[in-house]
Amino acid sequence: MHMHSCPRCGAEFDTCEALDHHLFRTHTGEVETRSYRCAACDAEFTAQAEWISHVRERH
Repeated sequence: MHMHSCPRCGAEFDTCEALDHHLFRTHTGEVETRSYRCAACDAEFTAQAEWISHVRERH
């Protein structure tokens, strides 16, 4: 299983979604607006539906 590591603190997660949730919850001071960022390729989305579609189709 591929693990996704937090680029800020090194914590590891088994899904992109879990990593993205961690980034938003733990490193909120480093996130300017609520956006959905793909942990696998750093693509960023303002709509959750677009982000989910991207993760499902590309990763």
